[in-house]
Amino acid sequence: MLKPILAAFDFNNTIVNGDSLQTIVELGAGRSLPNVKSNYTLTMDAVSFTQTMIRSLQESKGITAKHIRQALRKLPLVPGLDAVLRLLKSRDCEVIIISDLMTVAVDDWLSGSEVSSLVDRVYANPARYDADGYIVIEPYHRQDWCDKSYRHICKGHVLEEHIRSRMADGVSFGRLAFFGDGSNDLCPVLRLGEKDLAFPREGYKLNELLDSNPPGQVKAAIHPWSSGEDIIGIFKSHLTSSEG
Repeated sequence: MLKPILAAFDFNNTIVNGDSLQTIVELGAGRSLPNVKSNYTLTMDAVSFTQTMIRSLQESKGITAKHIRQALRKLPLVPGLDAVLRLLKSRDCEVIIISDLMTVAVDDWLSGSEVSSLVDRVYANPARYDADGYIVIEPYHRQDWCDKSYRHICKGHVLEEHIRSRMADGVSFGRLAFFGDGSNDLCPVLRLGEKDLAFPREGYKLNELLDSNPPGQVKAAIHPWSSGEDIIGIFKSHLTSSEG
């Protein structure tokens, strides 16, 4: 079976307007804070650091799983992304999320959203609430092969694993599309081919990195965007050509 497009989305500042980890931390602090993830580096054990930070906030401030779910569900969808997701699903495309977050953050948001049924699969660091309501996180994998990614997840590797898994199911894709905002979204973009589409969000690090990349390093067509309206026309043209 050939599907026209596999669309892979980052989560923070790509599907939702905002940062879910920042939301949890500010929930505990009770105020706005500087960007927490600006302190993260690609070489640090970000999973252990994140779990320790959240556990400390939960214990000291009495933040429960219910509080976290309620806060995450207030994160707004990026304007127009619902129309993009509905268009993709109406044309038999496949939609996945690949995030360096924890699964509970993505799942908690999706479960309270109107677009949950439009997402086929979520890849993120496995996480759960334990019996006391504390978040327990594990790395998606431990990787040492990609210096453009966090040690706990290489998004380019996850994308290629998904494609291989779907091929084993008898499903292939006419082209790939990747949407992201951060520096760790560069890896999957660099793995895209000439038929594929890269969508860096305007005003964020990925777009800056793609602007400064040597000519020819990125094979995919690059389409900067700020809202779903910027994306709809591009997808419609590609979907029409693939159907013709």
